[in-house]
Amino acid sequence: MTDALDIVWASFDTPHPHFTPEAESAWPVGTSYDLATMKLLISTDNASQVVCPACSQRHVEEVISRPGENGIVRNFIYCPEALRVEVPNAIVWQRTWNFMAIAEALTSGLTLFGSCRELIPDRLWRLGKLPQDTSREILLARGLAWRDGQNIVRHIGGQAIVLVAQHPLPQGLWKGRVPALIPLARVAQL
Repeated sequence: MTDALDIVWASFDTPHPHFTPEAESAWPVGTSYDLATMKLLISTDNASQVVCPACSQRHVEEVISRPGENGIVRNFIYCPEALRVEVPNAIVWQRTWNFMAIAEALTSGLTLFGSCRELIPDRLWRLGKLPQDTSREILLARGLAWRDGQNIVRHIGGQAIVLVAQHPLPQGLWKGRVPALIPLARVAQL
């Protein structure tokens, strides 16, 4: 990996990307900090299931949260060997991408005209227009290859330049003129 954004692009088209502290520990040193400082990586809901930390079976169990003393939430799972196991918050805690912040950072980094605007929540953004070609919109799209990708494609005109994580996309996605599709890794670095 040459750039921290490679981690972003690798999971950009994942429907619900979530990262635990354990997953983030495999990233290059400082990557989590850099992405969080830029507000590209944000806290999200705690994990509803985790791997048991008390035994060697690596079984996955549902997390049960209970209020403890002083309003501090404690998390537990069932283990066939240890029975009730308290799970540290560091195992349950997760982060995800702030897609709007990513779109805004791309708008700023590419010095586009206009303001960044979310067209379809967490799926399609209008980033702006290029200074040298104000007739073409620059869009950011995710999930075009998902089952409902056609719903997103309908909002993209053939004149647009579309930034995507996954390239090439499946054949037959567009009816008519195909817009310019550019992989995010080619236009952005941290």
